[in-house]
Amino acid sequence: NLVMGSLEKIELNLDNTLKQLTILYIEDEDNIRINVEKTLQLLCNKVLSVPNANTALEVYHDNEIDIILSDINLPGMNGLEFTKIIRDENRFIPIILLTAHTNTELLLEATRLRLIDYLTKPINFELLRNTLKTATKEIIQNGTYLIKFQNCTTYNIHKKLLEDKNTHDEIKLTSSEIELLDYL
Repeated sequence: NLVMGSLEKIELNLDNTLKQLTILYIEDEDNIRINVEKTLQLLCNKVLSVPNANTALEVYHDNEIDIILSDINLPGMNGLEFTKIIRDENRFIPIILLTAHTNTELLLEATRLRLIDYLTKPINFELLRNTLKTATKEIIQNGTYLIKFQNCTTYNIHKKLLEDKNTHDEIKLTSSEIELLDYL
C-alpha cells in the first residue's frame, strides 16, 4: 500500500509537471491538427500548433519549447529532416514522431534521432498521455525542467539552481530556501 501511494504521488507529480510544459505540435492535416491540439490542451497548458516544419522552426526559435510532437509526412521539409535540425541544436529536447505508416526504413532512421517514441495514427489517447509522461520524466532527469517565475527567474529542480534569466546570474539559496522551493 505504501508503494502504491508513492507511485500515485509520482504519477500526480508527472501530470502536474506536464501541465506546466509547452508542446510544439506539427501536423499538416487541419482536421487532425485541430483534434490532437484539443487533446494536448487537456494534458498541458500551452500547445503551439503549426502546419509545417518551416513554421515550426520559427516557433521553436521564438519560444521556450519543452516537447516536440511532429508528423513525419509533412509538405516541404519532412518530420525527420526537421528532427535532424533540432537535434543539431538541442540533443536533449524530447521528440515524438507520428506517422500513418509503419515503414521499417523510416523507423530505423527515426531511432537514430534519439526519439522518445514513434507513434502511429490514429493516435491512442492513453498511449499519447503515457508517451508525454515519459518525455516529462526525461526532461526532469536531464535537468532541463525549469520552473519559470514572473520576475524572469527560473528554478532548475534537478540542479537546485535559481537563475536570473536576464543576466544569467545564479541566485544563491540557503538549504531552507531550496527545501521550500522543492516542497512547493
